[in-house]
This record gives sequence, structure tokens and C-alpha cells, in this order.
Amino acid sequence: MFPSDYLIQKYQQNVPRYTSYPPANYFCEQSIATYKQAIVESNATAPNHISIYIHIPFCSQLCWYCGCNSTGFTNRTAITEYLQNLHTEIRNTIQLLDTQRKISQIHFGGGTPSLLTKKELYDILSLFSSHFSFTNTAEIAIECNPANLTFAYIDELASIGFNRISLGVQDFDKNVLTTVHREIPNIPIPKMALYIQSKNIALNFDFIYGLPLQTSESFAKTIEKAITCNPDRIVTFSYAHMPSLKPLQKKIDTYAMVTGKEKLKILYTTHNQIVDAGYISIGFDHFAKPQDELARALHEKKLHRNFQGYCTRESTGQVYAFGSSGITQLSHSFFQNNKNYTEYNKAIQENGFATTMGHIRSHNELLINTMIEMILCNNIIDWKTVATHCNLSPDYVQEFFSFSEIKVAELLADGLLQKESYGFSVTKTGAFFSRNIAAAFDPVLVTSNKLFSSSI
Repeated sequence: MFPSDYLIQKYQQNVPRYTSYPPANYFCEQSIATYKQAIVESNATAPNHISIYIHIPFCSQLCWYCGCNSTGFTNRTAITEYLQNLHTEIRNTIQLLDTQRKISQIHFGGGTPSLLTKKELYDILSLFSSHFSFTNTAEIAIECNPANLTFAYIDELASIGFNRISLGVQDFDKNVLTTVHREIPNIPIPKMALYIQSKNIALNFDFIYGLPLQTSESFAKTIEKAITCNPDRIVTFSYAHMPSLKPLQKKIDTYAMVTGKEKLKILYTTHNQIVDAGYISIGFDHFAKPQDELARALHEKKLHRNFQGYCTRESTGQVYAFGSSGITQLSHSFFQNNKNYTEYNKAIQENGFATTMGHIRSHNELLINTMIEMILCNNIIDWKTVATHCNLSPDYVQEFFSFSEIKVAELLADGLLQKESYGFSVTKTGAFFSRNIAAAFDPVLVTSNKLFSSSI
């Protein structure tokens, strides 16, 4: 059932996306020495597997909607210099890691990492493969812009071990892409998808809803076309219009944007379309085929979430990030590199590392993170499971979150939560407001003056 106008109006609030807890805008200055010590200590902390994130900030054309850390470039000299410093950072970090640990995931994000040549990608991968072994199901993934992707490049990716490609489709409507300054692919995406799948490479489609000119009807056509391409996963991100943080967004025609009820209608229609096609809804923006590891993890209540999206404990270990703006996600701490790629280059050349910001989590923050992750990933609030994970008693956990009792009562009354023997479950309607539900268990948000995107 589509949420009522009352619910839409009440819960259209600015709340964190909770890709981390606390969110990245709560990070404060951290020293390189603290970062290096945390890396060493992480070798003895579960999970033992290593997940690698590589940030490539360069784009051939900057999209106006983009909230990622990216920069335009006019020649490859800047890329070459950046990669030299990236190699240095990786080598220096490897010296701090226990090479008996196994790599379970390498993810190239951006920017547009598909701008790198086969050799440039291979050289980065070799830095890791020459020191570490990989798990049997290790994922080597890359985000690609369909506009600069060719069949030959797909062959090259397959030849050096990539087994997952995320296509940033955003929308199949060329008018929508043009109005947000997004390049138009030369190769039809259905043909591209078929070719990727013929190479036994898992395929993700990424979309953004809430862009100018989109309507629930037009986006439904986009999703219908996506489903016929049969990708393994479909991701639908909500566009966050925050021009004070992302100046390029000032170029966007806000009068042509959908907001509030119409935007939620797009999400609602999209959700039903994809689920009706046989996909499993993962959290609030991911969809996967039933045999996908994310779908299995959801069924087993073992789903997790980090800055790269949804993951499983088995496939994703502690995340070690490299490149400008990369966020390393350890069991008890976060560390972020300099966001400006020229400053990143300078820091690596002078210090061998580029850490600037981060956060060391307290015991209470780890408890809150466990609760919020359970809500966003597994759609439940299970006092006993949270207590077991944090080595606490269920009574202590319930007492700690007693500040949320009034808000929880509202969520129950509004039909977003349902009482269960173990605690609460998120209802089908509540799933569309899962960020709001998570925020009810965040004590810091009560007094926060930070900027967050709308939950709808």
C-alpha cells in the first residue's frame, strides 16, 4: 500500500543515510600516526578478511547531480601522477598489514575508474596479488560509465580478473541524462549488458531517481527496460540535492525536479516493478536475484552495510581505502584521506599517507551502529541479537535505547513498526521510511546541527 499523505508529510525529514555510524560529517582531524597504529591493530580484529576500496576521482565530463568526490581532466598526465602516488600509498599500507590475511573484495569506485587502461588496472591489482592470497569467492569489481565502455574494454577487464561490473545507467531517458550533463552511451546498454554477462561477469545496474524531468511513469519505463536486461543487481539511489555541499548541483533546474510525494511514488512503483520481476528487495535501495549472496544473507539475517553499499560478513572484511577521499572502515574506527586529489598527491609525496579525518568509535557508538545496521539491513530490532553481538545483556541494551521509547510508540502507531516477541519488525510501509526508523535510535541526532539529505 502506498504511504498516506500524512506519513509522507510527517517523515519527509533530513536524516543521515547511515552508511557509517557516526556519519562521515562527524569525522574530526586524525593524525597519520593514529591511522598507522589502527591499521596494525586491525590485523588482530575480526572480521579477518580484507576488503579493498580504490578511489579514482577523474571523469571525462562532470555530471551535475553527482555527490561523489570527482574531478574533470583534460589529459592523462594528471592520472599518471595520481596513480604513482596511489601505488606509494598502497605499498606503505601493505607493510602494516598481516599478509597471511586473505582479500575478499577489491572495489574500484570514483569518479570514473573505467577511464584507467588495462595496464593501469592490472598494475594496481598486482600490488595486492603479489602479497596476499584471495578467498575462493573474492569479488573484483569496478564502476563503469556506459558512455566510455567498449566491448574491447570489457574483454580486458575479464582478462585481468574482474568478475563484477556496476554500470552507472542512472536513467534510460536521454532527455533526463542531457539535462543533468550526463554523457550518452554510444553502445546500447542492452547489448553491453548481454556482452558483459557472456563473459561470466556479474552485472549491477545503478539508477538515480529524483532527477529533473523524471516522473513515476517515465522512470517505470526505465526500470522495465532494465529488467529485460536481466542484471544480477539493481540499485536505485535517491538523488540528494545539496548544492551548498556540491556546487555543481546549482546548475540543475530544480523546477523540473520531483520531490516529496511524487518522488516516493517513483520509489514505490520501482520497488513493486522489480520485486514483481522476481528480485529480492535488499534494504531500501538494492535489489538482487534470489540466488545472489545478498539475497541469501538477507534471508539468514546476515546482511551488512558500508560506504560501498550492502554486503555480507563473509564477503566483506574490514575495508582499507586508497586514493583521494577514500574512507578506511575498521572494526572500531574510520579514517578518511584528503578529498582534494592535488592535496592527496602532495601528502603522499611528503608523508607516504594522506589521512586527514576520521573517528575512533566508543563502545556506545558500536552499540548504536549495530542497532542501526540491523534496522537498515535486516528490517528488525532484535534486543537479544544486538546484545550478543556487543557482549551485553538484552536488559542493558533496552535500557540504553530507552530514549527512543516515545519515538518507537509513534512508529508503532503509524504502522511503520510491528511488535514481535524478540522486539520489533519493520513493516512493508515502514521499509520506505527505514532511515527515519534508524534515526529514532540515534541519540546524537536529537541535538545535531549537521546537514543531511531528505529521507524521501
